[in-house]
Amino acid sequence: MKTLWVWARRRTRAEIAAASVIAIAVIVTGLVVVEAAALAHLRDPVLQAPTRIYARPLVLYLGMRPERSEVEAGLQGLGYVRAAG
Repeated sequence: MKTLWVWARRRTRAEIAAASVIAIAVIVTGLVVVEAAALAHLRDPVLQAPTRIYARPLVLYLGMRPERSEVEAGLQGLGYVRAAG
């Protein structure tokens, strides 16, 4: 911070104003670039797909012999529907 004050004391007001304008222009340009990149990422079709959170897992493991009605009820509870064919 001390070097900033030493630099500022040796400069004229016009030089400080010019440096400030350049710094602000660089910062604004960076923000515009970052915003454009973020918006492009958010327009990704993968992110536009509806999402669901499945909080109740249907546990199946090798050797398990569940009843058909249990499996169907579990899948219906997760939002699956019977498809034709």
